Amino acid sequence: MAASTLGNEFIPTWWLPEGHSQTLWRKLSPAKKVAHRRQRIELDDSDYIDLDWTTLDPKQSKDN
Repeated sequence: MAASTLGNEFIPTWWLPEGHSQTLWRKLSPAKKVAHRRQRIELDDSDYIDLDWTTLDPKQSKDN
């Protein structure tokens, strides 16, 4: 398992114990829509970087 930068160990649910099943579950399960704003940064070499920005709903914060 990869080390977390926060020092917390990731403990998966018993019914999705490894990465392959977690990936498939996320792909096949219904997903909530997340409102976002896309910012495109044009680079000097004619390439670009897209950044997607979203805001946290205070009602969903774990600190509340």
